[in-house]
Amino acid sequence: MSVEEGWQRGFPLVRLSPAEATHLLREPVHDIHVLSGGLRNSNYRVELASGQAVLRLYTAEAAACQRETRLLPLLSASVPVPLVLQADCTANPPWALFEYVGGVRFDHQPAEHLQPACFDAGRVLARIHRFPLARTVGIDLNRYSAPGFGFVDFIESTLANGVLARHLGGERTKLLRRIIREYEARVVAQDTTLQHSDYKPWNLLACEGRVAAVLDWEFAFAGPRLNDIANFLRYSDRQPPGYRTEFVRGYLEGGGTLPDDWFRLARLGDLMSLCEMMGRHTADSAATRDIVPLVERTIDLFTS
Repeated sequence: MSVEEGWQRGFPLVRLSPAEATHLLREPVHDIHVLSGGLRNSNYRVELASGQAVLRLYTAEAAACQRETRLLPLLSASVPVPLVLQADCTANPPWALFEYVGGVRFDHQPAEHLQPACFDAGRVLARIHRFPLARTVGIDLNRYSAPGFGFVDFIESTLANGVLARHLGGERTKLLRRIIREYEARVVAQDTTLQHSDYKPWNLLACEGRVAAVLDWEFAFAGPRLNDIANFLRYSDRQPPGYRTEFVRGYLEGGGTLPDDWFRLARLGDLMSLCEMMGRHTADSAATRDIVPLVERTIDLFTS
């Protein structure tokens, strides 16, 4: 089973008939299919007179509709993203209609295309991180800068329910608390760039060793560049040789920069996401199966 498959949905899937989709879009929908993947929103491939498109209902966070639909047109000149065809961010739930982009999921492509695609994924990410934040004025990208999102405080708040600590055991939990305090200054010293914040293989479409589209920008924010690096490399130890090295080579050749000790710092920064996900999926055995070993391996990086 692939990673993050079998996880429970956080929000119920909204099922639409062709007639209901026609009423929503105000144009004939000849057929509609639920798209697999995604645990938050409801996504469909729809058949219109003009061809295929992707319809997304923002059932998890209403504000994500405006964030995504306003950001993608700005990025389209430099980053492969789907076009926004229609949107109603005031609807209940908000929705958007996107261009349907051909290709295969990045982690489902033929083995011979993986390394060149990893290189291209690195180059594309470097372009995202070079995108001028000044051009995103008015888009909600600073929501994680509020009090309570400090590195140590945030992880401590997610540990409070005791679920992750119970899986880690007392000694590892003590080590985790020591490590985050010892390295907090290094983690928060990174420069701020545009972050996709879910830059994982299943959110990328590939075609013959190139990235055809970067999907699902609902989590985008202004933050530390190693956040996206950590997302892409989260499960890199399960991948063939070259997955990590080609991605990093593409990122650096594309103009990205990395600090000293970047891999360990990326893993450490990723603890914020891992601990938060563990807090949301407390009763999900599949999520526990994936998350706990990642936290353990991060602790081992700083203690071995």
